[in-house]
Amino acid sequence: MRRHSHHRAARAGFTLLELLLVLGVLVLMTTIAWPSVSRALDGQRLTKAAERIRIEINATRTRAIETGVPYQFLYEGGGGRFVSIPTDRDGVPASQGVVKSAVPTEDDLPRASGLMEGFEFSTQALDPTIKLQQDLFAGLDDWRDLASLAWSGPVKFDSDGSGEDVELTLYDRNRGQSITLKVRGFTGAVSIGPIEHGVTP
Repeated sequence: MRRHSHHRAARAGFTLLELLLVLGVLVLMTTIAWPSVSRALDGQRLTKAAERIRIEINATRTRAIETGVPYQFLYEGGGGRFVSIPTDRDGVPASQGVVKSAVPTEDDLPRASGLMEGFEFSTQALDPTIKLQQDLFAGLDDWRDLASLAWSGPVKFDSDGSGEDVELTLYDRNRGQSITLKVRGFTGAVSIGPIEHGVTP
């Protein structure tokens, strides 16, 4: 006579209750961690914008060295536009508030661009504001619009690459964050500071 085994077979898989329990724990962990993750992602966008400005300022210095013509980086306070343009060799008296153009060459073409949507420059360097002559924007499609803006004091570089110590701040208005860039005039090095939270322009 053959004996039948009554041993229970090993369980395969999970019960519905076990799956729901694991899913609930995962949702709870995600909910707790999400604010930190979201803040890090937002900060990454602001850091990326600051890195772009760092590159543009370095490019302005490089153009001054390569062309032998003093160059300057200016930005729209309270807005997102910025330009890299030559200036006259004698600089601009602060009392005039007008940037004069240099004798143009093929390498002296202006460069203009803007920040990503939602970002803007601080207005801290807008006293006094600089009014740029229209001919500095010759060749750009939106030259009239650019010439009508109030620009910050310039980040200047002489033809030997030297300049002045300058700080400028970017804001993410939607998230209340800011980041400051520092330009060291003697070396032209641009450093990016930490992100500050809970700030307004």
